[in-house]
Amino acid sequence: MDFKNLEALRRRALEDPENPEARLRYLQGRARVEGEGVYLETLRDVESWRASEDALQDAAIGVVTRRLKDHFEHTATQTYSCQDQSCRIASFVHKESGISLNLIPGHRYLLRKNDKKVRGKKRVSERFLEPILIGQGPVSLAQWDRITGENKKAVRNGDIPISALSWEDVQNWVALARTLRVPSAWEWTLACYGGGFKDPFWGDAPGEEYCWSAENTRGACPQYGVEIHLQDKAWNAFGLIDMLGHINEWCGPDLGNLYPQVKGGSWREALNRCVVRGRQLRFNDAGRNDDGLRVCASIPGEEE
Repeated sequence: MDFKNLEALRRRALEDPENPEARLRYLQGRARVEGEGVYLETLRDVESWRASEDALQDAAIGVVTRRLKDHFEHTATQTYSCQDQSCRIASFVHKESGISLNLIPGHRYLLRKNDKKVRGKKRVSERFLEPILIGQGPVSLAQWDRITGENKKAVRNGDIPISALSWEDVQNWVALARTLRVPSAWEWTLACYGGGFKDPFWGDAPGEEYCWSAENTRGACPQYGVEIHLQDKAWNAFGLIDMLGHINEWCGPDLGNLYPQVKGGSWREALNRCVVRGRQLRFNDAGRNDDGLRVCASIPGEEE
């Protein structure tokens, strides 16, 4: 594809912005010149993703599938809805652990810092969080066992979340799982919002339908019988289950946070404390008996 033909495709796409075929042909032309990574532009932020036609989304999902094929398998693509938000999401399974993860768009934001040269002035720069795969639910006992070779599920129900994890436990496990990691607090927060900015993400709906808290578990530890909400379809618009309540989830250090933290709240806390913006810093390695884990995975570049 030479520059002249590519420019003609670009002009057609600009002249007819409502024509998905014209935009797809332009991206296909760019992909021949620049590489298949151009399709991932639709995943740059949730607005771009929602505005893209299914064919463009499928092209991006195909790129992600090829780049992750050694450790992940694409299993389904469907639209998830929660209150006034909805999003078409691709799901993958991690081959080694059996964990299901959803592909979520990135996020564009403005970073403001003090200007060292001009007192009282802020410097503003545009930053991006990359799209990632993030677990549909917390890591379960059975999934933990597949990586460690332990047999915790023999003592308790294998479908309940692993708990009582320290930061060291978490780091050792993701090292064994390879390709999986702990999300940063910022990544976790944007995943929990599900493309909106309501806190909690379910808005005015009854929180008990989405969240295991002290109100509906009566303070009894869910590890003795409460399973993940997978069968209840109590997901957010990114198709993620139990982001709030049930089990605290470890997150890595982030901008302005030098220490690991847990987010989401748990079964032992009041419903109104299980919110997206909430967090508990962990200044040492220890974890509580309601501290668990949700994992994510980065999308490698073309050269990786």
